[in-house]
Amino acid sequence: MRKKSKKKFKYKSLIILGLIAVAIAAVLFFVNKTPQGIELTVLKPACDECFDISVLQGALEKQFNVSATLNVLTGDQAMRLAEKYHIQKLPAAFLSGNIEGLKLPKFVKVDDVLVFSEPLPPYYDLVSKTVKGRVKAVQLQDKTCTDCFDISMIVDQVKSVGVYFEDVKVVDISSDEGKELASKYNITKLPTLIFNKEILEYPIVSSVWKNVGTVEKDGALVLRFLNPPYLNLETGEVEGKVEMTYLVDSSCKDCYNYSLHKIILQRAIGLDPYSEKVVDISSEEGKKLVKKYNIELVPTILLSKEAKVYPEFTAMWKKVGSEEPDGVFVFRKVDKIGPIVFMNLTSGKEVDLRANK
Repeated sequence: MRKKSKKKFKYKSLIILGLIAVAIAAVLFFVNKTPQGIELTVLKPACDECFDISVLQGALEKQFNVSATLNVLTGDQAMRLAEKYHIQKLPAAFLSGNIEGLKLPKFVKVDDVLVFSEPLPPYYDLVSKTVKGRVKAVQLQDKTCTDCFDISMIVDQVKSVGVYFEDVKVVDISSDEGKELASKYNITKLPTLIFNKEILEYPIVSSVWKNVGTVEKDGALVLRFLNPPYLNLETGEVEGKVEMTYLVDSSCKDCYNYSLHKIILQRAIGLDPYSEKVVDISSEEGKKLVKKYNIELVPTILLSKEAKVYPEFTAMWKKVGSEEPDGVFVFRKVDKIGPIVFMNLTSGKEVDLRANK
């Protein structure tokens, strides 16, 4: 079981509250007013991993020079005030005292106080009387697939945006549990992730989930949009092991750096070639490639047919290259890269686009 420490949640809270603080500072600056005599009351649930908004006191003092007395309430006291101000999620906070005319992002005027009642997950839900946002995940994988994408990187990325993981369990497809999960959710590609429904409490996930995964009948969420290479359970083959060939002209000293293609593909669609090689047009292999694919402009790249398993690749490639009958992808629009120098093999001359800038 992996638990995020209270210290880490306090750090996350400081970041969020820092953003709120900047917005509040702007309001106070323009009205040229520094409120005093304000009390900050925090309603805190019995939940160590829940969002810590008590740090708002420090933000008020450091960012706005506002001295707010901190009052932390728990138990029955917190519950009574939550009911009074129609608060359904804890922790919450409200400002009272000299708040006339004060308008702050995320704070809503209720009676005679300003209420902050939309904490980030995890939080205590007063309606269901449960903590929301405790995420559990199953990392379903095949330990024998050493070429497969490291799915734990996705977990780390999700953690980095503030998602709290109560448990991350690694399950191998060879186990009875792994086979049962693959069958139950009709999983055909590995590795993948299976989450409990609590991950939908995080807007940063819920807003994009329909594009990357499915919600199952039992409420589980299965990641379907996978980064290659991955194992196709139906064929037993590892898909997405792209071979990249750089076709260059060593006599062109000013030609652009062909490695630029790799950088572009990595950033655009996450394609990281499985293997790479450089072939000069003067070599026997180079001559064959130029003739076979009728290549006119170099440097360029050729990608193996495995590239098409990347979901965004095909649409992107139609604008810059061709797909050959044997499945190889050839980059054609060299002149679209930018102000560069490349070789036109038909004319035998270098083309310098830098002069056009």
